[in-house]
Amino acid sequence: MFELPRRSFESTALQNVLKHSIDGFSHVLFDVEAASKRGPWDREDWWIVELTASKVTAAAPAVTIAVSVPGEHSQPHANEFMARVNGRPRPWITRGEAEWKASIREAVSGELGSTRFESVGLDLEFSLRPAEMARTDIDNLVVPAVAAIADSVVRGTGFPATRIQHIHATKSGASAHAEEGLTVRGWPIVP
Repeated sequence: MFELPRRSFESTALQNVLKHSIDGFSHVLFDVEAASKRGPWDREDWWIVELTASKVTAAAPAVTIAVSVPGEHSQPHANEFMARVNGRPRPWITRGEAEWKASIREAVSGELGSTRFESVGLDLEFSLRPAEMARTDIDNLVVPAVAAIADSVVRGTGFPATRIQHIHATKSGASAHAEEGLTVRGWPIVP
């Protein structure tokens, strides 16, 4: 939970504070001495298979982080929309990211048509090849997905991703009967 003063709330994209928080606390949470050291930003946070983040307005900035065992997906919401994007999910700053984001925009826009919302919450379910599970950080999957979805569902001016107020994301290995991809569920949040 990210508590932000009104001005910061309106100008801060949730996935940006989420990504940096995960990178920071995973350095402490995971035993990097026992893990292979592939680079300065590799903190073994690929172990994270589920996350939930929200931003709310508050008088003073604060963040609450809780570590727990993965649970169930978010419950259905009123006026929920859903879209499925088949294909290999592409993490942030990798080859194929631009095409992946275009596929997300196309799928979400195809589902919604011209409908747009002031603010939304998202439930993202990433299905990965089993071999990708140990190499792909969930926060790096969330960043491009949220940016693409925000472009498709948020109305108004400014940076669309600042209007995403809740993110719940999971990653799992695609089974022999399931395709790699992303299932997006979203709902409008009324201020």
